[in-house]
Amino acid sequence: MNDVATKKCGQCGATKNIEQGFGVQSGSKDGRRSICKECFSDNRYGDKTKAVQALRVHDKLVAKATKELAGNLSTLSPGQIEKYERIVRLAPEHRAELQGKILEARKAEEDAQRQAAAAPSLTLVEQHFGSPILLTVDELRDKLTRAKIALGNLTAESDASAKRHVEDYITRVSFMVEQHDSQAAELAADAQETLNESVCRRVIGRVHDLYLPQIRACNTAEAKISLREQIRARKKALMAMAKTATGKDKSGADRAVVAKALADSLEKLALMCYGAKAELPTDTLENINSRQDAAVAAQEWLEKAEADRQKYWDDLRQSNPKQFERESKSLVLQVKSDGPFAATQRKTMQVLKRENPQEYERRALQALLPRRVEHPNIIYVAMEGKREIWHWPDGRLVKRGEEVTFDARMKRWCLTPGPASTELDPITATGRQKMEWYQDEMDGAQWKQRPEGSGGEYVQHNDSTWHKVGGASPWTRPKKIQFVRAEAPASPAHTELRHGKWFTLAEVQKAAEADAANPPQLLPPLPRFAVADSLALPPPITAADRIKDSREPYVWRRHLQAEKERKEREAELLRGN
Repeated sequence: MNDVATKKCGQCGATKNIEQGFGVQSGSKDGRRSICKECFSDNRYGDKTKAVQALRVHDKLVAKATKELAGNLSTLSPGQIEKYERIVRLAPEHRAELQGKILEARKAEEDAQRQAAAAPSLTLVEQHFGSPILLTVDELRDKLTRAKIALGNLTAESDASAKRHVEDYITRVSFMVEQHDSQAAELAADAQETLNESVCRRVIGRVHDLYLPQIRACNTAEAKISLREQIRARKKALMAMAKTATGKDKSGADRAVVAKALADSLEKLALMCYGAKAELPTDTLENINSRQDAAVAAQEWLEKAEADRQKYWDDLRQSNPKQFERESKSLVLQVKSDGPFAATQRKTMQVLKRENPQEYERRALQALLPRRVEHPNIIYVAMEGKREIWHWPDGRLVKRGEEVTFDARMKRWCLTPGPASTELDPITATGRQKMEWYQDEMDGAQWKQRPEGSGGEYVQHNDSTWHKVGGASPWTRPKKIQFVRAEAPASPAHTELRHGKWFTLAEVQKAAEADAANPPQLLPPLPRFAVADSLALPPPITAADRIKDSREPYVWRRHLQAEKERKEREAELLRGN
């Protein structure tokens, strides 16, 4: 009677009532399915546990092993026979283990359902506070307020799960609302800055249209002074307005920003009344010599740094080609140092990548090119009428034919190649080799040079040229010369030429007597003229611009930029590029 009333499930192994636990199947002996209703539901609507799928695979493997052992035993190898016998022998143990996992998963699901039934607050909050993805911003704000009120009402011990659900919901919705507010604030700030810049340019253009014709028409000193005072008075009023004004004008621009930009433009116009070009004092010989000494002192460090940089790129290209490709196209990855300056530089490069990807990649690829770290061989050309006089930077006259020579192959003047030194230059130097002199008695007692460790030699002909017979060259490579035209002397007293500029004899003696242990302060070279900025040039970078460029980009803006780049790549692929 018990065998008729109960039945064991063929999948999970549980023993259940045959009428309540198993569905109807007309083709079976007892009129019921071989698996219970729960397993049948799992198989119909998808596997709820991995153990169900593993059980199916196990049954297939056991069926295949049994079939092979029964019908193809003679064709199987000893290893296959042992494998199939092990599968059939251990099949009950493996099946019981998998069935136990199925029952454990089902028990856990039943426990969760009982807990939910015992705590109806969880079901209630799940109904009211579900997924917020499709909600608008106003609906999100309303849901956030309701969720905070509901969280305050969940005080019972059985509401712990519902309380956790509401807390997670508040955290997620708060983040979405903050993101939207931050994006709206940033877009509003960008729109305001764009509007301010547009209004400033329009107002400055009107002021230039008003005052530039008057500046050009001022032919006397009295007229220039009068116009300058008029411009300065208007600038003073605008500066006061920039410090005290608040709010926006009719166009929506900030009054203080427009007043400050207009005051700066009026100051440039006032300076134009003195003359479009204001001559500035020239640099001193002490500063020039000090900069040259500093450059010479840093030469060894520059050469070593450049050699290390090229070695790094070569090693990276060979050891990790993928990293080399990523790093060679990224200015951000090329910044290796730490600190606030490096962080600011990385943020600036990120801004450049978003705004101008082509320029960003072009600058990054420039790091692969070798940099010129050697000092150029400069010769300054001074004109005496139509005659050119060549001077070295220290003022000495250049001896043509001895110190410099014309290279017919390069078609330019170069330094005269010297013989490879046996004392100063190492044997392993590029293009150099230790040489030895000998007199060939068999060839008219001609003096010849022969590189050590090489069978080659160089023979000197009657025209004083050397012709290679074999081996390494005993001469250094020709070095190019850069010609720079010297400035015209300011007065007849300026008779001494140093570094392309003319100085008086007193200035040269003063620079020569300067204490070498206490060099003068290093100053940058001063320009000859200060020209007023043109309206066609972009406005100078302000502190607000630096703060804006250094900000981390908003998540939504990065997403829009990525989508834009993806569409551009797809368009290029469709065009066949």
